[in-house]
Amino acid sequence: MAARRAWIAALASFAAACALLALLRPRACLALYLGTLIYGALAPAALLVKWRLGRGLPLALLAYLASLLAAGALALLPPVRADYAELQRAQAGLIRLALGCPLGAPLVALHALVLAPVVEEAIFRGVVFEAARRRLGTVAAYAVSSVAFALAHRAGPGAVPLAAISLSFAFAYHRCGLAASALLHSLHNALSLLLFLFLG
Repeated sequence: MAARRAWIAALASFAAACALLALLRPRACLALYLGTLIYGALAPAALLVKWRLGRGLPLALLAYLASLLAAGALALLPPVRADYAELQRAQAGLIRLALGCPLGAPLVALHALVLAPVVEEAIFRGVVFEAARRRLGTVAAYAVSSVAFALAHRAGPGAVPLAAISLSFAFAYHRCGLAASALLHSLHNALSLLLFLFLG
């Protein structure tokens, strides 16, 4: 019961911090520092969720690769294309600005490769997936946690490809545990950063 209250408090804090940042729209450096502080403060709450790494990681990796293909196909659909392109432009602009901040490169790497995967997977898989699975069943848990994850990153049609990728994180969580979904999330963020750095 105490762990549940702690997670509710962590979720409420996360939602409030995200809403505040969205409303204030701070400059890139301030957003980077505040975002890192918020995620860093929430990271210990991830210890409240059961962590395990099952044997199905290669299958989860294949599911992730398939989700990238699906996301790419979905991003070509006319209603999704423009919004997803805008999401990519906005993310690239934010990364470019953040990398120019003092300590920008290590903080971007820390946030993208460690903090975001740990905190977001603990929230969207460890809490949202499990709550949905208990109330609605496993199939609904995949949908609810993936749509919630996608909408937390982008409201609108651009969320559709993100939901497809998030399904692979949910699969990794369901089959292999939270460590697997966090690893895939970190891999995805690393690939995204590498693409940005090399194709910019």
